[in-house]
Amino acid sequence: MSRKIDSYWRFLIGKEQRTDWLTITLSCLLGGLAICLCYPTPATYSDAFSYVAAAEADTFSIYRPFGYSAFLQLIHVFSHSVHAVIISQIVLYAITLSLFVLAIKRYYPLSKTWIRMVLEVLMALSPVALYMLNALMSDALFCCLIFLMLAMLLVVINEQSWVACGIYLAAFFASLFVRYSAMFFPIAFVPVLLFVRKPALRWTSVALICVLFFVFYRNISNNMYQAVRLHQFSTGFDGWQLANNAMHVLPFIEDDKQPDNRRVNDLHSFAYPRYNDLIVQRTDSGQTVTAGFLWQKDWPLKQYMFRYMQTTRTPYPVAWARLGGGLYADYGKWLIMNYPLLFWKYYLSINIQSVFYPKALEMVGHYSEIPANQPDIRSWFGMDTSQPHAARFPVYESYLKNVLPTIDLITWLLFAAALVVIGWRFPISRESRLSLIMLFAFGFIYYGTTTFASPIVIRYWMAMHAVKLAFVWIALTSNIPTSK
Repeated sequence: MSRKIDSYWRFLIGKEQRTDWLTITLSCLLGGLAICLCYPTPATYSDAFSYVAAAEADTFSIYRPFGYSAFLQLIHVFSHSVHAVIISQIVLYAITLSLFVLAIKRYYPLSKTWIRMVLEVLMALSPVALYMLNALMSDALFCCLIFLMLAMLLVVINEQSWVACGIYLAAFFASLFVRYSAMFFPIAFVPVLLFVRKPALRWTSVALICVLFFVFYRNISNNMYQAVRLHQFSTGFDGWQLANNAMHVLPFIEDDKQPDNRRVNDLHSFAYPRYNDLIVQRTDSGQTVTAGFLWQKDWPLKQYMFRYMQTTRTPYPVAWARLGGGLYADYGKWLIMNYPLLFWKYYLSINIQSVFYPKALEMVGHYSEIPANQPDIRSWFGMDTSQPHAARFPVYESYLKNVLPTIDLITWLLFAAALVVIGWRFPISRESRLSLIMLFAFGFIYYGTTTFASPIVIRYWMAMHAVKLAFVWIALTSNIPTSK
């Protein structure tokens, strides 16, 4: 290992960084403690029970990625307390955020200590992130893996580090199993890695990303076959989501176009125009978007599945996976391809607005404890199975709920201003260009794929609070490395 690469790891433990470690760690711990005092038991959502149930049964779930369930199992080896999960999430958040911030500091040092410390505190004390650290959901773990990937890629780009590359690959592989949207990250990362100076590191990293993706693909396919006897990579959720999103256009179709595919035509005839009034009502005449068509039993996708189950005598999990991996995906594609302007107007453009001002707060704006009617989950965590655990101080519902979208908008405005400042300072060094391109491309891919795939809720952007402020940090740097 070269002296230059050694210098990075020495940098992390140097005396100069003690203040940074302390600032970020204390901010995370104090913020996390404050949330835990307000909400003594973690927040839950319908997904939370699926994760815990899969961990308890040690089984693959076709409805949720298994990565967070594996994380719960790992914590369970050391402690059965639900608070051990929350503490672990807070500690991981503090460590990975510190690694990300210190990578930014290494390559973009700030001359004024107080500015650096203010930014570190602001990056740590994201209101949405702190709330989700105290939740039985995969968001916190996914956020930590994002910080770790971005930190290590900055080191790979700037110092050609094999060690950092190995840590990045491990984090990327883990992220695939925590949230399937991570499969789009290589679209942002691989083009940058192709410009790494060391040819051996360049091609090895790209090749290993392909290998890890193939292993992930095979793992999901094999698990799907064992669970529902279907040879397909899709767990079905992607097709359900695509159909859900595309169906926003149905009430606004003005022609009688029919799909050529017989099965797609049957689904279209079932949904249109029978559910037009419901869709108009649920989307406020096309002014909002919803994920409800996936879940509501009286709505078209579930109703069609129940009819399919009855006529084919197919069990629920198999019907879910088979329809989602085939028919529903095809129907969503048909609607989008045949009515692209309607899809843009009544789904995509509305959802894009939520990127900048995410009004849908979901669980962040409404605390939900582990209910008493979940005795198996309470027993697994060693909790009292007879008593509810309500919020002690509902600070988010009472005080923060209405300002969370505004906070996100402010970080967007700061990010835009930072881009303008950085643009004025070109030309910059090759490594700085690659680093900035990597960070920007990651954000673009993450926002873009998530916005297309799902109606937006604010917790999806948990990691992006710190990433946007990282651009503000870089803009305030007095000596961005310049081209020679």
